[in-house]
Amino acid sequence: LDLSSSFQCLDEINQLSFSFPKRNKDGVRNYQLAAVDDCGEVHIPSECIPQSIVSQQSPISSKHTVLHHAEPGSHTIASSAVFRPRVNGMYVASGGTDCMVKLFDVTKPKRATSSIHIKPAESENTT
Repeated sequence: LDLSSSFQCLDEINQLSFSFPKRNKDGVRNYQLAAVDDCGEVHIPSECIPQSIVSQQSPISSKHTVLHHAEPGSHTIASSAVFRPRVNGMYVASGGTDCMVKLFDVTKPKRATSSIHIKPAESENTT
């Protein structure tokens, strides 16, 4: 099964992340899938991926949402992303080489709803 047309990543994918399954009105479990890449982007196909993807019986949408973890002009790599479990909305947290963790509302992808800078621990001089 080739998912590359669904993600349309421009660089190497660093991680794939599945959302917690949600049941639709017919009882079928649906998932979202996110891919983070070396361009500092998080790619999410716009349609939920049905459980029948395993049997390759349903088409995958080529439409997708792109969340920009990296600031324009930076060389930040998006290294991880995870869906917020068991919430009504669709939220994704991403982390990158800029030591930032950003929370995105997928329905409002223009910018992160919040971000936290994680400072590396400073080494203590013990001599």
